[in-house]
Amino acid sequence: MIKDIFILGLEYLEVSTNREKLFDWMFPLVLCTVSGIVTFALRLCPAPENVMSSTIQFLSILVGFSIASLAILVSAPNENIRKSHDDKTKRTIRGKEASIYQLLLSSIATAVLIELTVMLMILSFGAILADATPFFSQFVFIYLAAIPVFMTLRAVVSLYFVNHEKYLS
Repeated sequence: MIKDIFILGLEYLEVSTNREKLFDWMFPLVLCTVSGIVTFALRLCPAPENVMSSTIQFLSILVGFSIASLAILVSAPNENIRKSHDDKTKRTIRGKEASIYQLLLSSIATAVLIELTVMLMILSFGAILADATPFFSQFVFIYLAAIPVFMTLRAVVSLYFVNHEKYLS
């Protein structure tokens, strides 16, 4: 099982373009930095416990949404999704040309993995972070929540376009 999780992570690194990785990891960092500076400047820092609790609740909902997206991808009787199994891309997974379907499946599954990992990290280390300065803990909680949000957003947008044949034409 651990090996499968590791393989999924490596697949994400192999399949995602640099622009996609930048969107997944750097955009949330910039967004959190700007919002953190504004929050700090306006002295609006909420209690770290509140931010941690809200982050966990938000991620719990996001995990359910992502798993629903996986279910749609795997079981939907949509002709465009069936076509996506055969349509190859220029990207490779473990040396073989990947289909659009494989890219979608990999993106959504990785998003679920990251969402669950972030939730576990917050649950495990949240108390330690909550003892830090409010600004720092708020920044960490929001950044950790923003990463899976942007990964999920990218995956769901891709799923939308496959369902509407944008990738297939």
